[in-house]
Amino acid sequence: MLRATYPAIKEADPTARVVLGGLSLNDHAFLQQLYSAGAAPFFDIAAVHPYTGSVDPAQCWNQSGTTRYAKEAFCGIVEVRKTMLANGDSSELWLIEMSWSTANAPNGVSGGNPGDLPHQGVQPAVSHPGFDAVLVPWPSGLEKETVFHGSSPEVFR
Repeated sequence: MLRATYPAIKEADPTARVVLGGLSLNDHAFLQQLYSAGAAPFFDIAAVHPYTGSVDPAQCWNQSGTTRYAKEAFCGIVEVRKTMLANGDSSELWLIEMSWSTANAPNGVSGGNPGDLPHQGVQPAVSHPGFDAVLVPWPSGLEKETVFHGSSPEVFR
C-alpha cells in the first residue's frame, strides 16, 4: 500500500509527509520486515503505539532470551529507533498513541498526576545515544503536545 500511495500523495502535495501507520507496541521486528521488503523510500515518518498494558512506563526489561528491550516495555521505543538507524533511516519517530493502567494492580501506576506520565515514560528512553526526537500527543483535554529532543522537551499547542 505504501508503494502505491506514496507517489500519489507526493504528486498531489510535494510537502505532505507520509506517516507509517502506528506499529502496535514497539514491534521493531515487524519494522525490520518492512525495511527488508523495501518500504523505506515510501514513508517520511515512523509512528508507534507504545502501549505497556498494566505496567508503569518507567519500568524496562529485555525481551526474553535477548539483549534487546521488550516491545511491550515503553523503553522498547529505543529498539524501534535502533532498527531505523540500522537501516539508514534518520527520519522522525512519533509516538502517536499510548496508555497504561492506572489501576491499583501489580505494576500499575497510581497516585500523582496522570498528565505527568508521558514525561516519566519518555525521558529515560530519549536519553539513549542515537535517539533523536519523539512527538508525544497528550491525552485529549490537555491540549498540548511535547517534542523531546534528547533530554529537553519543547511544549507547543
